[in-house]
Amino acid sequence: MRNSDALQAEPRVEPLRVEASARPAALAVLYAEYGPLIRARCSRLLRDPAAGEDALHDVFLRVSRHAGHLPEAEFLRAWLLRVATNHCLNELRNRGVRTRNRDHWGQFARSSPEEVLSARGDVRRLLAALPVQARAVAWLTYVDGMLQREVAAELGVSRRTVVNHLSRMRQCVEHG
Repeated sequence: MRNSDALQAEPRVEPLRVEASARPAALAVLYAEYGPLIRARCSRLLRDPAAGEDALHDVFLRVSRHAGHLPEAEFLRAWLLRVATNHCLNELRNRGVRTRNRDHWGQFARSSPEEVLSARGDVRRLLAALPVQARAVAWLTYVDGMLQREVAAELGVSRRTVVNHLSRMRQCVEHG
């Protein structure tokens, strides 16, 4: 048997296609059947029942976007758990980023008023030296506390562009 014959012999799993008119009903059935499982997974991963409830709704919003192409019934449970797990891991990662930014910039709250005024002047000079888009990236990231993907969406650029602007800004700060 040739390799191409072996590939053709394997059964292909086609996604379940749900007509647009049947999607709300299909989502309601999925929510009723798998909602408690997803809520429990999210609550356990996030270590907070309220955050687990929020994550449950976020997961089903994501599922609703893919309602036209759901996996076959035998793979649906695993797929939903994978979506929930990935969502929760992203949430935990985002919390870490926000905490690091808050801790880093929170040091100014413990400084004397003179140090804060001096730092503000330094920040103004740094921002004035940056191109307009880099200035917007810095402001949204460090002042508004937005995540890189949120900044990218807000400015209509790629996440990589945001990372590059932040990297160049950090280099400017480190090298004076």
